[in-house]
Amino acid sequence: YDLILETVGRKGTSYSEISVSSEGVVARKGSTLTSLELIDKEVVYGADLNQDGVIGPVPDVLAVIYGAAPPPPPASQPAPVSSTRSTDLNSVYHAGSIEYSDAYSPFDRSLDVYGIKLLAWPAVGGSQAVSDTFLEKTAHTVTLLLDPDSPGIELEAQSAMISGLQSGSSSGVLTGQRIGYIGPDNYSPSIVNDSAGRNYPGLDGLTETIQFTDYVWELDDKVADFSVDGAVTETLEHLLHTISQHGFPVVYPNQLNNSTPEGPLWDAMQEAITNGVFNDDQYKLMDDGSNYYDTLVMREYVYLLTYAEWDYITEFVDGGTLAPEWSDNSRTPEQVAINNPLGHALYTNYISKIISKPDESVLKEIFSPNAPSGYVSSDQLGYDSYFSNDTLSSTDYL
Repeated sequence: YDLILETVGRKGTSYSEISVSSEGVVARKGSTLTSLELIDKEVVYGADLNQDGVIGPVPDVLAVIYGAAPPPPPASQPAPVSSTRSTDLNSVYHAGSIEYSDAYSPFDRSLDVYGIKLLAWPAVGGSQAVSDTFLEKTAHTVTLLLDPDSPGIELEAQSAMISGLQSGSSSGVLTGQRIGYIGPDNYSPSIVNDSAGRNYPGLDGLTETIQFTDYVWELDDKVADFSVDGAVTETLEHLLHTISQHGFPVVYPNQLNNSTPEGPLWDAMQEAITNGVFNDDQYKLMDDGSNYYDTLVMREYVYLLTYAEWDYITEFVDGGTLAPEWSDNSRTPEQVAINNPLGHALYTNYISKIISKPDESVLKEIFSPNAPSGYVSSDQLGYDSYFSNDTLSSTDYL
């Protein structure tokens, strides 16, 4: 006889197949099963072993393998539950202009766009200032990522997320994106180390009213080794970090939970690690056993998963590879569906509903050397007419 053993631990759930003799003697050691092998075993045992609601491959994976038409979202997908609060779309999808002020010192400029407050460093620490053009290029990229007209976007979900970014959801603080020039080593004294708050008065105090993740860095487009693709990836990666960290859980608090090691996002990441798709070795030295560490690794996983689903690893990454952190066998959505089916389902059913894939030709144009930002503020565009003054009931996603 054979049986499937499920082992639940802090780092996720694992499965193994163990033999039992007719006398009832259990083998000392079983065979570890990958998530894909477990799916095959479901057919053998006639049981939903991974409890995904399907015996055997999920429809998304069957579509990839056999060329079947993609099925509609599963009936079990959570439906939005409307609240009584009404949100003005014009204020949600507001694209502001650059404001020069010491209100967010030591930053000297801010720009509010779609729920995120962009903050740019002036000329300090031996570095030149972030350019106004790059500040607007970053803002333009935000509008592409949060484009309400992009195919597949669910407006209610996306607008609820942006509203959460604006208010900080339950934390009650704003969401910010810091922007520096070239990189941390370009500043002396440092703007990122533990003593930065002492060297740049006001920096530590900002965290009381604004939630940050990391930095977007403006690369010098005048140097010989400047790469448009590198500038695109630098900007997209860290904007995705900010939006996924602070925005995703607002609309999908269970499915896209990134604050504790549990839930579908955590399970998808563990599957990617087990299947050799995502290699988290470079982060393990930072593992202090805290949820903060788990959050960090999940944040990196979401970025890599999204870049693969967009097929942007081959489009915008030097050499077309992010190995060994992300396997070359999972650089396209079709490959992810096979090697990390939980991740593919997570992206398809949730992430793609609130984040849009920017057009690659537009990104290349924006980040070309000496190119204008192409950014248009709401005042210039006239967003009051764009949304026809419609209102939308914001939603909570359970």
